[in-house]
Amino acid sequence: MLHGTTSLNGRKSTNENTHALIRQYFTKGLSLESITNKYIAEVQDILNNQPRKKLKILTPNEYFTVNLQNHTSCICDLNSISNQ
Repeated sequence: MLHGTTSLNGRKSTNENTHALIRQYFTKGLSLESITNKYIAEVQDILNNQPRKKLKILTPNEYFTVNLQNHTSCICDLNSISNQ
């Protein structure tokens, strides 16, 4: 589980919302020994493909992909400038 300390209310509420989503699949008192890697991967896939208000209705996977593409294009732009 995520454990973080922050004074920012936005991050705190995001963490609390994420914990609530995770708790739907991993309830308190559940033995971790009974959880398979396959089940963890299934839950991870479900949660990473669920739209989030905080991400402007993008899924975490979509948000990551968009930001990765933006980051990659910035690196490419910098490389083209430095090669001139």
